[in-house]
Amino acid sequence: MDSPLSGLGWLDRNKERPDSTADWQRRLATGDIELTHKAFYSLEPSRAAAHLRELLMSCGVLPPSTCR
Repeated sequence: MDSPLSGLGWLDRNKERPDSTADWQRRLATGDIELTHKAFYSLEPSRAAAHLRELLMSCGVLPPSTCR
């Protein structure tokens, strides 16, 4: 990531709001959201979910998707 601080800021933005990236991270950690590509397709806003999904794939937490 070119700017890790802006990435961390994005992950932490609106952390108290439901369906924020911070909320998704908490729910992934507790198993409330499965760590699967399919689970990310149901999250809204979908653009933010896709970005988080890409970040998790790039660091090896989520395996690369076989679907495009």
